[in-house]
Amino acid sequence: MIIVIRVEDNRTVNNVLEQDMTPQFPLKKQQVENETPILDFSSIIWYGAEIELLASHLKDRLAKLLKSYPEPDASTIRMMIARRQELHEDEIIVTNGPTAAFHLIARAFANSNVLIHTPTMKALDNACKIYGCKVNYVDDSSKIDEWPLEGVDICFITTPNPPDGRIISHADLIRTFKQYPKTMFVVNQSYASFSTTNKLRSQNINIYPNVVMIWSFSQPYGIPGLRIGYITAPRKYAQELWKVYTPSVVTSDALEAAKYILIHPAQFTLPIRKWLRNAQELIARLRQFDFIEVIPSDTTFFLIRLADGKAKALRTYLREEHNIAVGDSSTYLGMDDDYLSITARSEEDNEKLISAIQAWTDTCSEL
Repeated sequence: MIIVIRVEDNRTVNNVLEQDMTPQFPLKKQQVENETPILDFSSIIWYGAEIELLASHLKDRLAKLLKSYPEPDASTIRMMIARRQELHEDEIIVTNGPTAAFHLIARAFANSNVLIHTPTMKALDNACKIYGCKVNYVDDSSKIDEWPLEGVDICFITTPNPPDGRIISHADLIRTFKQYPKTMFVVNQSYASFSTTNKLRSQNINIYPNVVMIWSFSQPYGIPGLRIGYITAPRKYAQELWKVYTPSVVTSDALEAAKYILIHPAQFTLPIRKWLRNAQELIARLRQFDFIEVIPSDTTFFLIRLADGKAKALRTYLREEHNIAVGDSSTYLGMDDDYLSITARSEEDNEKLISAIQAWTDTCSEL
């Protein structure tokens, strides 16, 4: 086997390898062993997923999975989803999660005129630009009726939308789909389970021929380490996606996990109403701090705003002093660093966050 490494500057090959394989912030062995689990309010995933039975299942099958190539087109998962969603298997494309879906769609429809609402994930913007799309932006606080959709080839919509939790109503979506039949609407439904608001169904692609949807296993089932999701698309769009699809792109263990979830749905029931109550209670508690502005949200995740650089200071304090992680909203396109993103957790965990913020407040007042 011959390995060719192309180096774009004057660095030696050894330097390239050392830099690529060395952690940016290496930890001493003692630090790793003594590190306590992070209380994570930053990741928009279902924090309470009980995955022990899934983990045990994967462990039992690991040796076989490691020795087997994954299905080139994930045919088993596609068949299972098709039966449940009343779709044809060719209308389902399995991917390495939403980010991979963005890239696949942008590659299949390269050089398109694209509209993206902000804030949004930078990965979506990057995917569109890599494949030569002309990207225009609209603030998601404006009504969808006011979006500049005339002449747009593809409109990407995420609802509920991270990190602000904004939701576009079902009625508004349907009306817009009908009003602009020549525009392909790519609706990212990865966070649809994090709200009780009416959401689109996969079968809607049979009713609205200009709608493509992105779905995720990672977020609602609490398995972000296994990157897997899928696209549902009308046949005319699906055919273009299959032309640029990379075979065997999803690993065998991720496919096995998705198969297990589809066979055992009762093990992965998400108690959304209780989680939403926890989120609203946390929002109410946070509003008691006079220096925090909470941006309203009907989902389990939301934004808070702190002026004068306090957001970064609070985020650093929580991580270093209390091992609590909150989201850095500046990692999203269209957001600045005055905001923090928070995904609610259990009542006990939420109380720890409130206590830590109070401790920071007390510390600041003493300075």
